[in-house]
This record gives sequence, structure tokens and C-alpha cells, in this order.
Amino acid sequence: MRGAFLIILFLISIAGYSQQFQVIDVSQSKGKVIINYNVNPQYRGEKYKVDIYGSHDNYTRPLQYVSGDVGDDVVSDGNTLSIEWNAQRELKTFDGQIQFELRGIVTYVPIHSVGDRISAKQKKETTVRWEGGGSSDRIGIDLVRDGRIVKRLDDVNNTGEYRWIVGTDLDKGAGYELQLQNLSNSGESFQTNPFKISGGLPIWMIIGPGAVIAAGVVYIVTSGGDGPSGTEEADLPSAPGVPSGG
Repeated sequence: MRGAFLIILFLISIAGYSQQFQVIDVSQSKGKVIINYNVNPQYRGEKYKVDIYGSHDNYTRPLQYVSGDVGDDVVSDGNTLSIEWNAQRELKTFDGQIQFELRGIVTYVPIHSVGDRISAKQKKETTVRWEGGGSSDRIGIDLVRDGRIVKRLDDVNNTGEYRWIVGTDLDKGAGYELQLQNLSNSGESFQTNPFKISGGLPIWMIIGPGAVIAAGVVYIVTSGGDGPSGTEEADLPSAPGVPSGG
């Protein structure tokens, strides 16, 4: 490479989600190019596959002699990322202008809430939903109130759904949350929106009407003419239209 080449354009291509890749600056020194960039992740802990392409070969294949935050499993938590390209080694005799393209693909999304509001009633089933994580991951689900863990509800496969029957041992009231933790990926967790636990229907509202009807039937069949406390059998009236015996 006889002279310094001129970088005139830097294109960005992101696939998968609505993240924004932003190139901060590009510099070159002693045959190497340094590209500093950042990513605004949609979810903390996302992973990307990042490659750089050049116009010298019409963007046919990724640049090969690169190091730093490039390739598979690139993670951004909002910090500045950097790629170093050994242009002198890769281009050798090239001299001229080069356009670059940075391509990023989301390869992993951590577990996260889908935004459902939880309605929790004692003795009733409620469904908790989430997205992300690996298909073989295990998810721990804790019930939290006022920032403290009340109990571990379950450890489940990462199906994206958990059906919870709210127990009567839990105090009614507000301030509850569910904390979901990816047991297969330490440090990956989230908490649901706050919710309250309310009581189910009282037992007398569930069986009361039936019990009243049954009691009425017993009274009619067995009660004597002396009222509820009578013990004599009641005389049943003759069927209409049937003459009495003579």
C-alpha cells in the first residue's frame, strides 16, 4: 500500500431489532484503521454479530484482519466499542478511496417482560409471560413484596409462560412483583410491573345458595305441621282429580 487511503463514507446496516449503531469516529495510523462505535441496545445484555465490509471488493465479504468488538457475541451495555482493522495487511498494494459498511445482527435477546399487567386473586390462576433467553434455559420465579423475596414460586423451562395459582397463604394487598431470573445465565433477570393480591369469593358465596335450597327441601319433606321443630310426618294432599276410596 503506497499511501494513506481516504475514508469517505461509513454505512451502517442493522438487522433484527430497532437498535441504533452509531459510528463515533474513524482514524488511521501506521496502516491500521480504528473504528469506534456504540450501540443503543433495546435490552441490556443483548448480543450481536458485527462485521465490517469494504468497497474495495464491492462489499463481497467481511474484512478479515480485524480485532476488538467484532465478530460473534459482541455485547454492548451502552459503552463505546472499538474495532481495529489491519488495512495494510489486508489490502497490501491498494491505494485509493474506501467506503465501509458496518453490519450488525442481533443474535441473542435476554429474558424480558412483555408488559402484561398481572391480576392476582387467591385460589385463582394467573398467567405470567416473558420473552428472550435460550430455548434450553431454566427460569427461576420469585414473589417479591416491597423489595424483599417472599418465596420462590418455581423453577421452570424457558417456555415464555408460567401459570401461577395464587395461594391463600399470601397476604392480600399491594406492593407485589414477580422477579424472573435466568438460572442458566447469571445476572440476567427482570421484575414485572407491581400488582396486588386480592381475595377470591368467600366460601358462603360459592356453596351458600345450594345449601339454602337443600335445607328447604328437607323442611318440606320432613317437617310436621307444628313448624320447623315438629317431628310428625306431614299429611300429603291427594292428587287432583283422584276420588277418595269408598
